[in-house]
Amino acid sequence: MTDRKQSWLNQNAIIIFFFLVKFTQLFFTSSNYELHRDEYLYLAEGDHMAWGYLEVPPLVPFLAFLTKSLFGSSITAVRLFPTLFGAGIVALGGLMAREMGGKKYAEVLGCCVILFSSAFVRVSILFMPVIVELFFWTIYSYLIFRYLNHRSAKNLIFLGIAFGLGMMTKYSSAFFIVSLLIGLALTNERKLFINRWFWIATAIAFIIFLPNLLWQYNYNFPVVHHMKELRETQLINVNWGDFLKDQLIMNLTVLPIWIIGLGALLFSKTLANYRIIGLTAFFVVFILMISSGKSYYTLGVYPVLLAAGAVQIEQWLIGKVSYWFRPAFILVPVVLLYLILPICIPYLPTTKMIAFGKKMVAKGIDGPWRWEDGKIHDLPQDYADMFGWEEIAKKVAETYHSLSPEEQKQTIIFCDNYGFAGAVQYYNKRLNLNLPEVQSLDASFMLWTPAELRFKTMIYVDWVRNNDAGAFKLFHSVKQTGAMTNIYSRERGTGVYLLQQPVDNIDELVKGAVKQERAFLAEN
Repeated sequence: MTDRKQSWLNQNAIIIFFFLVKFTQLFFTSSNYELHRDEYLYLAEGDHMAWGYLEVPPLVPFLAFLTKSLFGSSITAVRLFPTLFGAGIVALGGLMAREMGGKKYAEVLGCCVILFSSAFVRVSILFMPVIVELFFWTIYSYLIFRYLNHRSAKNLIFLGIAFGLGMMTKYSSAFFIVSLLIGLALTNERKLFINRWFWIATAIAFIIFLPNLLWQYNYNFPVVHHMKELRETQLINVNWGDFLKDQLIMNLTVLPIWIIGLGALLFSKTLANYRIIGLTAFFVVFILMISSGKSYYTLGVYPVLLAAGAVQIEQWLIGKVSYWFRPAFILVPVVLLYLILPICIPYLPTTKMIAFGKKMVAKGIDGPWRWEDGKIHDLPQDYADMFGWEEIAKKVAETYHSLSPEEQKQTIIFCDNYGFAGAVQYYNKRLNLNLPEVQSLDASFMLWTPAELRFKTMIYVDWVRNNDAGAFKLFHSVKQTGAMTNIYSRERGTGVYLLQQPVDNIDELVKGAVKQERAFLAEN
């Protein structure tokens, strides 16, 4: 038993080493900033366990629930799972290289190119569905390799389980599934369609996904409403040229390697057995491009392309002279990543990050610092979304506790968007602020807002311009009690307002507003 364990450790020493290297990222990036606005939303969803939410299926909220139950709600705890999934993707890069016949160098390079990819460094630091989805997409590819190499029914069963869990993470796993089916139909692997284990695996995936599908049905398929809204507001601006350009920029530090990998999977004779995976990757990119998908939706295909590139490079560099070029394929991504690392992960103190930004902008590299408003700011927009949340929560608490105990009983806290709502809910529990449940009609918070709200006082959080907010019209007394003052925050200027002396028919007006906002959720 000891010899078997020792043999396994020796065989996987490279994989384990790079897994641990990636995991150390958690301790260098978890405390410089607050959580990102979106993280607060997914953590809030973990407080309301269900089979579905407006933004995502239930797996990520379940991980939020698990995190807070087992590890607490510190920033380090919240980002533990994302780091583990990121480390898992790095390890799978080496394992996929091995499945394609790669030797030790291919395993090392397969791990390194994912470890030093600018895209995967960035997405593995935040508690969001993206990193979980990327992990499952990488698992899909790995299990397909396993099946192609061993033709074992158990790998099909594992693949069915993975597809089911992937669909319970993000619906975009459907792009991978459709692309895989197209690839199967175009290759000799189409015989899998008459394999009973294929259909058993399909049934398993469907059964795992079924609870969320029923939830979608019961709520009139809000995912359709969400996608329509996304297409009208964001995806309408996506064009093929920018989409393809982004494919090159996202993994800039390892660009040649994934291109080599795609070419090898599609055309190389030595990797001909795995052409189905190359075709799947190609069709994922193609389908998302013609359907105006966001550029980063394709990220899940790059780990397998990078692993294939590592194998192909190892096969090329086998001569006595060419052998010495092997370190370059590791060192060049390291150097390139080092040059742009502050853009990828928030490890620099704020003042140093601002100084770094000024140097980059002076060199003409201003993209990361140009926000949605088209202007250049001191920090990247994602980083600016990690400031000011604790401040706003504390000011809400100060306003609430300034009221008499009698008035507190008739007070609600209402936040205009999910960032404020999630942050107030998070810090309420984290700092024991003793606040009532936060209400909002934005994102999944509308699922938890009662159809009828009865109150006489409202603490309202919003970025209000010209003292003109719809909520103000429902009260005779409107006082601003605080504002977000953090100079680095994208939400700087957001106000906390104490609304008192409601109009006579406020209950009916609020009931009508809630009903109108939730109209698309009409239950079947």
